[in-house]
Amino acid sequence: MHTTTTILVIVALLTISAYIVSADPIPEPEPNANPNPEPEPKAIADPEAIPDPEPIPCPEPIADPTNFGSGTKCNHPPCDSD
Repeated sequence: MHTTTTILVIVALLTISAYIVSADPIPEPEPNANPNPEPEPKAIADPEAIPDPEPIPCPEPIADPTNFGSGTKCNHPPCDSD
């Protein structure tokens, strides 16, 4: 019985050691690798270099709809025909 137990222990140790040797080793990290690199700061545009937006033209005033057909003038600036 001692012999059988000894043989089983030897076979088990050889099997485990063979598995450990054949297993893929854990890769070593690169020596210069930075695990948490800081992002590079983005350049802020110079406010004076940004062109001013073009002005939006004002729309012509709309005539008062309550004056329609009443014979009174509408409330927009004077026209050439006035």
